[in-house]
Amino acid sequence: MDPLKIISLLNEVVGSHGFGRIDHIENRVVGLKSREVYEAPAALTLIEAHKDLEKLVGVVTVRDIAYIYGPYHLYYVRRIRSSNSIEELSKVYRDFVERVRRDASKFIDPQEIPDPITFTRMTTTVYRTLIERVASIAAKKLNISPDKAAYLVLGSGGRYEQFLVTDRDTMLIYAELSESRAREFAEMVEDMLDKIGFPGCEKGYTAKKLLYSLEEIDSEIGKLIRSIGQNEESIILLSLLFDADTVWGKEDFAKTVRETIAK
Repeated sequence: MDPLKIISLLNEVVGSHGFGRIDHIENRVVGLKSREVYEAPAALTLIEAHKDLEKLVGVVTVRDIAYIYGPYHLYYVRRIRSSNSIEELSKVYRDFVERVRRDASKFIDPQEIPDPITFTRMTTTVYRTLIERVASIAAKKLNISPDKAAYLVLGSGGRYEQFLVTDRDTMLIYAELSESRAREFAEMVEDMLDKIGFPGCEKGYTAKKLLYSLEEIDSEIGKLIRSIGQNEESIILLSLLFDADTVWGKEDFAKTVRETIAK
């Protein structure tokens, strides 16, 4: 198709939908400022189309297109799962945090508010995927089977209610694994998350501190319950544990924690 006809058609079709307006302030030579409004629907459409084409490089599948044009959280989930180093994961994490902060500003304008529940759940999914990926990398390095341990997220992470950039609350439960091996695993995961830039809980509620064998769960939770009224930290910790959910390893270990508290 003739390029001139493409430009003319785009100006007519896209311009009718109000796309292509540029509104900005210009500085004049005489020192005055003026507000200028330009219309270039065809040019801006072609620029955006070219940007999208640049994303679709290599072999394109339906899944690739879904990740790019679906909810952007899915795009970051895929990038995390395909990353194999701290440097790669750190780059993805920083990019995602910046994107979330930009989108969060929309909540200021009632007309721009997205579905807050979906937004929060999808944001949490990315954070959980990051912890899951790091745990998988560490487990592979240490040759730890997911059948012998479970990496849990607590609090808002377990409830899928993380919104902006918050800290992480984590826990490790292990079975058929020595305490030294479990501790080595927990420390590797938490150290990697620190290097990536995902901050740990200020009170230290991470797997470095919350590290128990499956057999210890009942007695440790019992201690916390008995100390209610004597130590306010017990209530905080119990509330975090009640929302425990597995991101890596044995799914039923988190269920054991919740049921133990409930009974």
